[in-house]
Amino acid sequence: MSQAPTEPIWTQGLFVGRNREFDILTAIFEEANSGHGSVVMLTGEPGIGKTRIIQELANLGAKRDTKVLWSRCYESSRRTPYWPWMQLIRSYIRDQDSNVLAETLGVGAANISEIVTEIKDQLPGLTDPPVLEPDQARFRLFDSIANFFKRAAVDQTILLALDDLHWADQSSLMLLEFLGRELQGSPILIATAHRNIDVPRGHVLSRTVGELTTEPRFQHLQLYGLNLLDVKRYTEAIASRTFPEQFIESVFDRTEGNPFFLTELIRLLE
Repeated sequence: MSQAPTEPIWTQGLFVGRNREFDILTAIFEEANSGHGSVVMLTGEPGIGKTRIIQELANLGAKRDTKVLWSRCYESSRRTPYWPWMQLIRSYIRDQDSNVLAETLGVGAANISEIVTEIKDQLPGLTDPPVLEPDQARFRLFDSIANFFKRAAVDQTILLALDDLHWADQSSLMLLEFLGRELQGSPILIATAHRNIDVPRGHVLSRTVGELTTEPRFQHLQLYGLNLLDVKRYTEAIASRTFPEQFIESVFDRTEGNPFFLTELIRLLE
């Protein structure tokens, strides 16, 4: 027997169902607002709505004066170390006054400028940091970035959204593990999304998930297809019309409740 349709539904951007998942994310967000930072990973097949639910979380954050920073990985970005973090830091520094930026970056400004060269344009007086062994240099960079985000979140909760994490490089995932441990006492929520079908056993992201699973402020959410009655609501909202139950059941069987497949199928039929 199908479950009853779940709330909420927003027709602007069309967000149907996901009540359980959104309630969990809302609770985690409220905890972050109280200074208890977390990492939450959303996992599922392509088109299942991972990015969409993070967008709703970002909308909630925007209403609460949260600083929302987005990044997205690409298959080609695996060859660029720290690509998603470069995007997040660039987004933050873009409109910052140089004096405020210098204070927020702190003594680690020169270290972070090694991967985000735009910092040198805004703070031209920086000198190159001392040369260290690779492991020491990586720890120095990670610590500098963690302290930067902590200072940035002193007066405002920060939501860091990293999409398509299955295409992240190993260095970026190692930094995520580090921040997952270091940011737990700050008003910072890191929300990531990745495809489970692109993370086979032995994938570098599998190691990251395993490392973060041991952390108390980590949540892993698996997204599945919408149930039958939510498929009905979603389908009729897309088409702006009602359909016979037999048609809805056929659509449900064909798409397994995947919102992307639902949208494409209804558009094709229309």
